[in-house]
Amino acid sequence: MKKNFVKRCFDLKRAVAFTVAVALLAAVFALKSGVFTGNAAENAEKEAALISEFGECEILSSMRKVSAYGAKNMKILSAEEAAKEGVPEGYEGYVLAANRSSNVGYTFDFTDAGIAVNALKSISFRIFVEPTDDDAESKPEIRIPLPGNTSVYLMRYEVTKRVGNWMTCTVYASGIGVTDEGRDYRRNGNELYGLADENGLLGAFEVAVRRHSGSGAFYIDSLKLNLRSDIGDAPEIIYDGPDSVSIPKGSRVELDAKAYDEAEKTYFPVEYVWEDGVALEEDGIPAEGTTCRLTMRAHDSRKNVAEKTVTVTVVAKDTVPPEINVKTDNVYCPAGAVPSTDFTATDEFGKAEVSFEWEDGALDSFGRLNEGDFRLELSAVDLSGNISRKTVYFHAGKCDFPEITNDN
Repeated sequence: MKKNFVKRCFDLKRAVAFTVAVALLAAVFALKSGVFTGNAAENAEKEAALISEFGECEILSSMRKVSAYGAKNMKILSAEEAAKEGVPEGYEGYVLAANRSSNVGYTFDFTDAGIAVNALKSISFRIFVEPTDDDAESKPEIRIPLPGNTSVYLMRYEVTKRVGNWMTCTVYASGIGVTDEGRDYRRNGNELYGLADENGLLGAFEVAVRRHSGSGAFYIDSLKLNLRSDIGDAPEIIYDGPDSVSIPKGSRVELDAKAYDEAEKTYFPVEYVWEDGVALEEDGIPAEGTTCRLTMRAHDSRKNVAEKTVTVTVVAKDTVPPEINVKTDNVYCPAGAVPSTDFTATDEFGKAEVSFEWEDGALDSFGRLNEGDFRLELSAVDLSGNISRKTVYFHAGKCDFPEITNDN
């Protein structure tokens, strides 16, 4: 993933706070598949909102498989810089600006923010589209391409009659503003789910303008994530391991723990925090022989925090590789069979990740074995980096099925 431009928004606005907006919803204009509201402050809904200029994200000029248009010479302008560059009045704080073009897009990457898409009620962004003599009846149009398939759009807003003014666009988890194609990705009743990663967390997406032709400016003043107001309790940390564990010196700290939030129907990452006052060495682990407390911590989209603590003893470095659990080195099967690749590995200190690679030509486009003899290379790595490898040989033969006749 190439990041042409990266800037952390919380470096711009360091205070990222959660609040509940209580102003009444004012005039709403339904145009095509989108909803437009006037002044953002006057039209805020009764919902929890992540308040900052652009949210807790990184802003990029483009990202592979996410950005359909991208931006050249992208800049984050302060209010003073925006005034000098002639940005139309009506913005507050920082403004995103790029080259004047017929197509421009800004990409917002929320990958590290830990926000579940199921927690979103809507996404709002305040924009300005400069009019041009080449504007058509159906364009300019504001778009959010679907991450992973940028020829499909989660949102399309026609703004022909709104160019030349600051406007706030909002797309809703209920489906308002979501295209028919975007709704195909709905899950748990949330029609913004096309923006989720494999864990259900908000990833990266582009907000872009598509013109008929001609070149004009496209500015974004802010982006706001509006969260559901019914999210309250912290996620549950699911851990069935012992209260006292041993961790080898130099190992990666990772217990068999998960954090699940029932309201958001999402698993959240678990972080590990050492007891206050414990000295950590260069590998991020206390000295060998140390016994101390280690806290598993997770938070939901509203930053409600859950914790669970275990006692840890740091032992000598682990030099024993994991054992790959395979019963045989040779597998005989008919050609066309779909082989099972659910392999596991056993390690003295718990976790070991197993990966595999087929010999070229082993599988067809449907994942079925071709006729012939093929190697499957397995490897397993434990938390200390010890690696074990194993080769399994698959012998896929042609099957001659008996002829079935009808004697009736």
